[in-house]
Amino acid sequence: MKHIIIILLLTLPSCNQKTFTGKIYLVGYDSQWISSEKTLNFIRQQSIPEEYMKSVRYGTELIISEDKLVGVNDYNYGRRGSKKKFSSFSYPFNKLEIEKNTSYAIVSGQDSKSYLGGEAPKELEIPKINNEISFQYFGLLAKDEFPSERLKFDLHLIAPIYDSFSELYLDYSNPLKPKIIRGTESHFSKTFDEMNSSSKVTFNKTAISFNKGGLRYGFGNTGVAKWIQAPFYPRCPISGEEMKFLVSFDMDESKEQIAVDNLNFNVAKKNLGYFENLEFWISGAIYVFINPNNNTVCYFLQTT
Repeated sequence: MKHIIIILLLTLPSCNQKTFTGKIYLVGYDSQWISSEKTLNFIRQQSIPEEYMKSVRYGTELIISEDKLVGVNDYNYGRRGSKKKFSSFSYPFNKLEIEKNTSYAIVSGQDSKSYLGGEAPKELEIPKINNEISFQYFGLLAKDEFPSERLKFDLHLIAPIYDSFSELYLDYSNPLKPKIIRGTESHFSKTFDEMNSSSKVTFNKTAISFNKGGLRYGFGNTGVAKWIQAPFYPRCPISGEEMKFLVSFDMDESKEQIAVDNLNFNVAKKNLGYFENLEFWISGAIYVFINPNNNTVCYFLQTT
């Protein structure tokens, strides 16, 4: 079942104010109010400025008075709608430290170093799990163009996007020699009989750029994660630190497609639909998280 996930904004009060009075903005039209450390962390990770609500399909406005929820309104395409039923709760909102994330939509670009698709550079050493799992190269995020200081190196995007896996943790200490982190190799399984570790899918190279304030109608977005299922914040298997959201790609929302350019294997007729364009299980998305302190990267998929 698809979960409706929320994105929130919190405006911090002055230091001498004891309680918070104001509004919190959410993406999504349903939510669960849980007063817990997990909720605090979700607010920190997912907060966005109010003006970004205009690019959200479905949203919610929470009205807070002296740390107590007193009202809830629908938002549809940036416009306030009807009032909603809710369960009131209190929380010390004034004590939160909020990351006000600036979101960027990922769209087709010109004269850009960043791209989706393309051939893997010859100097890139793609890791191997076993003889069945097939890594695919699907683009580059150039650090000089990426709108976040979290990315400190040119990130070559690689993952077994045609196989089943939970989380893939790679050590990018050497950006051209990413390594699978020991102890994280057991969550992979083969999906297509016609593929093995030597199978290669090449996509048309498409330059991308980053448009500030966008959450929809692109190849994906940065800043905050738009969850298809329940939110998940991976922890770095090296340091134990919680990793930071870097980017997600959801080709289902794009008005454009990135076609498959070449395959080095024959595809069964029943599977042809999976090998026409760059997609993540047709209506899914791939999420990329990073630990900026040691350049560990995590990839995982969510689908409807």
